[in-house]
Amino acid sequence: MVKSSVLTPVLSGVLAVTVAGSGVLYVFDKKDKDKEAETKSKASESNSTFNRVKEKMVATADKVEKAINGELDFAYSGKVELEFGPAFTKELGFEVKPLAVEAKTMQKSGLTGANIAATYGSDTLASLDLTIDNQNKVYYIKCPELNDAFLTGSSDEITNYLQEYASKSGVDLSKLNSLTAGLGNNALATGANNMDANQIKDVLGDIDFEALTNDLEEYVKAIEDAVPDGTEKGNVSGDIKGYAYDYTVKTIDVTGQVILDIVNAVADKAAGDQLLKDYAAQGGVSAEDYDKMINQLKESLSKTTGTDNDKTLFTIDLYSLDGEEKGFALDMGQTGVIKMVAIDDGTVFALDMDASFQGSNVKLNGAFDSSNDEINGSFDFSVEMQGSSVTASITAENLKEAGNFVSGKAGFSLNTGSETFSVNFDSACTDDAIDVTIDASKNNEKAVTVKVTGSANDATDVAIPSGTSYKLDEDGIKAYLESCNTDAFIAGIKQKLGTELSDKIFGNVM
Repeated sequence: MVKSSVLTPVLSGVLAVTVAGSGVLYVFDKKDKDKEAETKSKASESNSTFNRVKEKMVATADKVEKAINGELDFAYSGKVELEFGPAFTKELGFEVKPLAVEAKTMQKSGLTGANIAATYGSDTLASLDLTIDNQNKVYYIKCPELNDAFLTGSSDEITNYLQEYASKSGVDLSKLNSLTAGLGNNALATGANNMDANQIKDVLGDIDFEALTNDLEEYVKAIEDAVPDGTEKGNVSGDIKGYAYDYTVKTIDVTGQVILDIVNAVADKAAGDQLLKDYAAQGGVSAEDYDKMINQLKESLSKTTGTDNDKTLFTIDLYSLDGEEKGFALDMGQTGVIKMVAIDDGTVFALDMDASFQGSNVKLNGAFDSSNDEINGSFDFSVEMQGSSVTASITAENLKEAGNFVSGKAGFSLNTGSETFSVNFDSACTDDAIDVTIDASKNNEKAVTVKVTGSANDATDVAIPSGTSYKLDEDGIKAYLESCNTDAFIAGIKQKLGTELSDKIFGNVM
């Protein structure tokens, strides 16, 4: 049972957050009752979008499940390449050649085959051949550079061996056990077969999101009734990144009484809020204790009433277009000033925010244009505080959907005053192929480049390997290692990496 003395400040905090959150909704969405139908229409449109995404996710999950169970024929080639620039090698102290990992995977008639190879420069460090008999749940694993023989075993045998090895080595495999316990027809099933959807349902099933939304709207309504209508005050106009706006202005004087009325309205709403009472009861708070907490909160609020409650504490200018709020300006006197203007017309989203507090300043300015199903634009952000400044920017160029991927360019940069960092994303993906390059730089020098490519191919036949094989158990592993020239294998890798890099990676371990 949770004590009410603990939950009293928690509930007060919840109510305070409700006031703040509802206030934001009030500024940007409410007040205009004529927009109710339009709001419902937008909600319906959003719900339709959500449903389409959900259906796509379900279809994708179904396809993945079939692939996991060996019921889907496919072939795919993928490659990840890393190139290291001066900003990286200067820190390391020596140059590093490009590193790449390439994988070719195919599945047909219930058999899965994969070849994975790691290269350094033009040299192959090691490769791995994997074949899976999905029907019998048997794996065949081979590292050609180490041994021509195969290690073979079922998913259960592999799991048991790993558990036994970990136990002897003193390694805690509790987390791995949860993943491998449901190991199914192939390695892709490691987590999928073990995921219990009911666990997620147990977490979310007791929450009525529609009821919560309706409940929040009731709090918004209470706040609306407590806030004065304000007075018309002409227009405000300007532009954000070249996109013009012209909004009407309404000014509201916020007094101590207005704040008191808002909080009292929320407290009154909470006093009769059966939904909130029910959730509190689930936390161990009785109806009697709940009422006591609300009464204590209202009593504490009543003590704040004074003769100067009619004094204006600050003013809010609300900017609107056709009854829809588009921004605000909040003047808190010597404490600070906040101004924010937004443009959101379906194709352009732009924002201009400027907040100053006692010598500190925060700015956010930018616009994204989604015309022609492409996103273009940029946003700039800056913080100035105690004589220091930090700036950042994000850009988008011709970003658009490409099947299950995204094509186009995006960039992010950060300037701390003493150092600069940037990351650039460049995608030439198509509906059935991946082609992504990511560049990271420091102080205008390239640090690392990551390139990911992949494409679908026609599935070809996969055969179960023949030749020498060893069981994936303690005796089999021992016999396998005895037939390997491990020293030559490791020496070959070290030679290909070079002395400096191999010493950095292996040290004195090998």
